[in-house]
Amino acid sequence: MTASAQRFGGTIRLYGPHAFAQFQRSHVMVIGLGGVGSWTVEALARSGVGKFTLVDLDEVCVSNINRQLPAVSSTIGKLKAEVLAQRIREINPDAEVKVEPIYFTESTADRLLAAPPDIIVDAIDSQFQKAHLLAHCWKETIPVVSSGSSGGKVDPSRIQVADITRAHHDRLLMIVRKRLRTHYNFPRDVKRSFGIQCVFSDEIVQWPAEEPSCENTGEKAEADTRSAIRSSSQRQDDVRGNCDGGLGSSAAVTGSFGFALAGLVLKHVAATNSV
Repeated sequence: MTASAQRFGGTIRLYGPHAFAQFQRSHVMVIGLGGVGSWTVEALARSGVGKFTLVDLDEVCVSNINRQLPAVSSTIGKLKAEVLAQRIREINPDAEVKVEPIYFTESTADRLLAAPPDIIVDAIDSQFQKAHLLAHCWKETIPVVSSGSSGGKVDPSRIQVADITRAHHDRLLMIVRKRLRTHYNFPRDVKRSFGIQCVFSDEIVQWPAEEPSCENTGEKAEADTRSAIRSSSQRQDDVRGNCDGGLGSSAAVTGSFGFALAGLVLKHVAATNSV
C-alpha cells in the first residue's frame, strides 16, 4: 500500500481511484484565507489535492481566533498563507504549495492568473475585488466557486449552494451581482444564470448588540455598527483587514461555508477527464 493510499484511503473509497488521481494532479488557487478560505484549504488538503496557490497578505490577528483555522496563540503576527502552507505540508508532504503574500486587486490580477489553476476559490470579502475576480474568470473561462458572507449568521443548516444569480439574503453577493451586470457586461436578464456557483446562507443577519472594538490598535469602531459595515465595503485596496469590527461570526458557520466550497471544488475536479 502506498503512502498516499494510507493517508487518503477514506477519500479513495468515497470518490474512487480515478477521482483521487485527479485530486492529486489538480491545482487549486484559494484567494482569501480568512474564516471561510482557511477551512476550504484544510478540507482540500485532507482530500489529497496536489497543488495549491494561497493568496492573502493578512497576518494572523488575535481577533481571528474565534473563526479562522490558522489562528492560535503561537501564530499571531504570522502570515496566514505561510501558516496554512506549513499545515498543508504536514497533512500531505507530497503537496506543492505556492504562497502569494499579496492581495488580489485589479493591479495584481494579471500576474496571479497568468498561469490559471484548474479552479479558483473566491473567499474575498471586498465587493470590488470579488467582482473583478469573477469577471476575469468568466471572461477567461477559468472555473471558480465563490463565497457569500458568513458574518452575522449562526445556523449552518441554512447554508445553500446555487448560481450567484439565485443567491438571496446575502448583501455581499447581491452587490457583486449588480456590479457584474453594470460594470462587466454580465447578462442583465434575471432569468439567465452566470454559470458561477456560490455558497451562501438564507439566514437573516444578526446585528451586534454592542459597539465593536479592535484589539490590535485600540481604536474604537464607529458607534453605528450598520454604518460601519456599509462603509467597510468601500475600503481601498491598501487597507489591511486584520482589525475586526462589525458583524459577529461563528466558526460553525465560517467552517461550514469553507467545507461547502471544498465540496464544490472536489466535485468539479472529480468530473474532469483531462490528465
